Amino acid sequence: MIGAAFLLACAPEPTLRVAAAASLSDVLPPLLREAEVVFGGSGELAAQLRHGAPFDAVVLAGEAPLIALEAAGRVAPPIAIASNRVVLVGREPVTGAVELEALSAAVDGACVAIGADGVPAGDYARRWLDGRALPEAVGLPHVRAVLASVTGGTCAAGFIYESDLAAAPQLHVWSSAPERTPVLYAAVTPASAEAVALGERLSEQSEAFAAGGFGPPPQRAAIR
Repeated sequence: MIGAAFLLACAPEPTLRVAAAASLSDVLPPLLREAEVVFGGSGELAAQLRHGAPFDAVVLAGEAPLIALEAAGRVAPPIAIASNRVVLVGREPVTGAVELEALSAAVDGACVAIGADGVPAGDYARRWLDGRALPEAVGLPHVRAVLASVTGGTCAAGFIYESDLAAAPQLHVWSSAPERTPVLYAAVTPASAEAVALGERLSEQSEAFAAGGFGPPPQRAAIR
C-alpha cells in the first residue's frame, strides 16, 4: 500500500495563487481545483496586490478596486464573469418588503450590519440607501462577516449579496436592490498568460455561477 505521505509528496503543487472575494467562497473552489485560493474582502485583497502580494490572479467584487488596480498597471483589463444583487436580510420573517425608510422601526433598536467603506457589498448598499440614515450600523470587513453577524444574532439585519442566501437559508429577504449590479469580475496580472486563460475560463462558467445564485456577467463597459 502506498503511504499517505508518499501520495501527498507526489500531489501536484497549485500552479496559480488566486485572491478572491469572500462572496465567492462557495462557488469558486470547484472551478479552481488547480489553484491556491485565498478569500477576503475585495478592497483588502486589492491593497495587498498593490503592495506586492504574489497573487497571479484576483477575482474581486466591485468596479472600484479593479479600476484602481488597472490604472496602477497591476492587472490587465478585467474579464467580467458574473453579476450579483445586494439584498437586505433579517432573522425574522416580514410581510412584504421592508422600506429602507422604515428600517429603524423594523430592527427595533438592534444593529444593522453592512460592509465597511471599500467593501463592495457595503458600497453598493450605501448607494441604495442614498443618504438614508442606517440605525446602529456595524461596519464589517467583508460580506461573509456581515452574513455571520446576522446569522449569529449579533445584528438583526444586514446587507449581503443575493448569492450569499444559499449559505444561510434561515434568513429572510426584507428588501432587494432595484437593479442587479455588475459587481463581480476576474482581473488578471499583466504578465501571466495562464492567469488570462483562467479569467477567460471563469467567464464561460455561467451555469456554475447561476447555480451559486449569481447573474450573468455584465458587459466590460459597465465597470467604467
